[in-house]
Amino acid sequence: MSAANKHIVIIGGGAAGLSTAYHLGKRGCPNVLLLEQNQLTSGTSWHAAGIVGPLRTSRNLTTLAKYALELFPRLEAETGQATGYKQTGGLWLTREPARLSELQRIAAMGEMHDLPGAFLTPGQVKERFAMINVDDLVGAMWLDQDGQVNPVDMCMAFTRGARANGVEIREHSRVCAIDVENGLATAVVLDSAERIECDVVVNCAGLWARHIGQLAGVNVPLHAVEHMYVVTEPVAGMPLPWPVIRDMEGALYIKEDAGKLVLGAFKPNAKLWDHKSVDPDASFLIFEQDWDHIEPMMNGGIHRIPRLETLGLTDFMTGPESFTPDTRQLMGISPEVENFFVAAGFNSLGIMSAPGVGKVMADWIVRGRSPIDLWEVDIARFQPDDNHIEFLRQRIPEAVSNQFDLHWPDKQYKTGRCRKVSVWHEKMAEMGAVFGCTAGWERPLWFARDNEPGQLEYSYDDQIWWPVAARESKMLEKSGALFDLSSFTKIILEGAGATDALQWICSNNIDVEVGKIVYTLMLNPAGGIESELTVSRLLQNRYLLVAAVASRTKDRTWIVRNTRQFDVRVTDITDDYAVLGVMGPNAKALLGRLSSQNFAIHNFPFGRTRMIDIHHKNRQIAEVRALRLSFVGEQGWELFMPNACARDVLNAVLTEAGQFKMAMAGFFTLECCRLEKGYLHWGHDIGPEENPYQAGLGFAVRLDKPGGFVGLAGLEKILQAGISRKLVLFEAKDSRPLLLHDEPLSWQDKRVGRTTSGGVGLRTGKALCFGYVDLNRVAADKIPGGEFTVLVQGEIHTLIGRSAPPYDPAGARMRG
Repeated sequence: MSAANKHIVIIGGGAAGLSTAYHLGKRGCPNVLLLEQNQLTSGTSWHAAGIVGPLRTSRNLTTLAKYALELFPRLEAETGQATGYKQTGGLWLTREPARLSELQRIAAMGEMHDLPGAFLTPGQVKERFAMINVDDLVGAMWLDQDGQVNPVDMCMAFTRGARANGVEIREHSRVCAIDVENGLATAVVLDSAERIECDVVVNCAGLWARHIGQLAGVNVPLHAVEHMYVVTEPVAGMPLPWPVIRDMEGALYIKEDAGKLVLGAFKPNAKLWDHKSVDPDASFLIFEQDWDHIEPMMNGGIHRIPRLETLGLTDFMTGPESFTPDTRQLMGISPEVENFFVAAGFNSLGIMSAPGVGKVMADWIVRGRSPIDLWEVDIARFQPDDNHIEFLRQRIPEAVSNQFDLHWPDKQYKTGRCRKVSVWHEKMAEMGAVFGCTAGWERPLWFARDNEPGQLEYSYDDQIWWPVAARESKMLEKSGALFDLSSFTKIILEGAGATDALQWICSNNIDVEVGKIVYTLMLNPAGGIESELTVSRLLQNRYLLVAAVASRTKDRTWIVRNTRQFDVRVTDITDDYAVLGVMGPNAKALLGRLSSQNFAIHNFPFGRTRMIDIHHKNRQIAEVRALRLSFVGEQGWELFMPNACARDVLNAVLTEAGQFKMAMAGFFTLECCRLEKGYLHWGHDIGPEENPYQAGLGFAVRLDKPGGFVGLAGLEKILQAGISRKLVLFEAKDSRPLLLHDEPLSWQDKRVGRTTSGGVGLRTGKALCFGYVDLNRVAADKIPGGEFTVLVQGEIHTLIGRSAPPYDPAGARMRG
């Protein structure tokens, strides 16, 4: 059955569900049914504030949000239903210099989307809007394209448009069960006992999305809170149009509605709300007014708009809003059920997001993949235990506050920590580890010694950890360092069809001799990079796959779904094995002290794996698997071992390491070193929108493999058309700016691209970044040694395009 003929059931008649239905209808999908358990918009959409803010904190989320500016005028003309959309402009007010740095970064990213932000002094704000108290402000950003829409009217326009294109919409139709067979949803069952067969289910149930997910065995990690706002009486003399005001440090928004002011907030003490606490037939929910809880918001509003103190209130609205653990929405195909899609958890930004979300979800359903790289909101970024209710209750109040908090580099959540730790966690803490959390895993960021910082302090200037990472990097270069790499995703793929399966899903040739390690990519049908990983052939029909921690759920799901036709078993062993990186010039000597294995290059060359014994003080401790690899550019081995023996192995290594001037180092050092070696980071430098040839990874592709592989046809089309952009490693000339991502790149005053990731290399002392360059604007032979500029926090810095990484470009240290 073609995608256009699939019977698609959308659950939820709010903004996201109706937009998805509308866009599916526009694509000519004839069998689309939307089910709403009560009345359309009766969940969250009806009481939303209706702010339209197209400028977000990342490139792809801005692309998603900006579509609303195009759609709203067209939607009104098409359906004859007014949406209440108007462009008012917006003020982003701040009293913190660091916030100005963040806004300058956001504004620079906005320029790449034709959304330029203008910066105003407090005096200029006062000249434009006399009602605003600017006494404590350091500045503001103005965005012309900010605006507002009437949420219910917008939803009704989507409804009209969807029905006009053949979509069936049914109210008072509650889903009480979802049948799942062989990993596919086959039917939804209503409380009336009606069973509706389907080919695709789309969970747009908002507040109830977690519950709907549970009906299908799908994890949808979100939780609702009580969100409050007040509406004043009409304000005489208010200039119109009144802008959308965001008081960033006050965590407030203020907008106009029919001559009145609407004031809402995102405070850190948000009150959790459980949908099970009300009758399922309840709709258009309004909670009891809590004046004690709202008092800080009112005081903040009066401080910013003093006139509020004399205005009466016509409405005190307290309704439910759902939030996710990282304050980013949930979109895409669920890992648990292949034809079960999710578009929920919009963190009070559902109205603004709905147009783009509906468009992308329709494309995703029809094409089988997202039309743009939406990894940062892909539901597959979460692990199953992220849906545990106790974790959600701890994390969600902090996630609410995060909506307006400063989005610092390397920012860490405080709640819901220490849920997943390596077997060495306590030992690392005793050794001074400062931990960060990635995908639920606690990982050492650095190891503090005397007088070194013992906690992460945030800044948009020089980072507090740079001196520590410099010490660790120099130790690594001169003698060596140890890394806890236990969080790596580790998967065993085995069975009679193991080699054929890996040949099919991997771009490189996997049919190599036992003991060899292959770096490879997994591609989508268009040739985009879905994952990068190493594959070690352990036995004739048994392989170890190692990938990044953050993409664990996604990678495992991709592997399982694309190898079903083969006789294989896929086992995730991530939690059961610890991994110790032993890296640096003295790594060979240290391991030689602990093992009878010969680690000489002719006996244990780079890119090989074997089992080795570990003994200490005449006692055999364990056999571990050693992989000769290095992400830091130094000679080294990664030791994989069962948790049961890991503590003994680490103690033995640490006992001997001091004699070789080696000690533990953290992930910040690892990141600095990978930049110096020009190694890429999936999710930043490469992803589903990038192909191997753009990224300089053509060496990981074997076009002539017998039987082909996933993505081969896409790559052939790319090669025929030629690449139009190229990933380049840059270094800053005569400066060391804080390079992060999504900073605009220019060549001879022409915008030619953007950065993807950046930082400092502390062995070389250089500020480095990767970035894509448009080859239609810069000839490829002009890039090496060419001078580019990058805009960072309002300042222009010169970058030099490199033809090779700055640290050991030939790889002699790593392979020797």
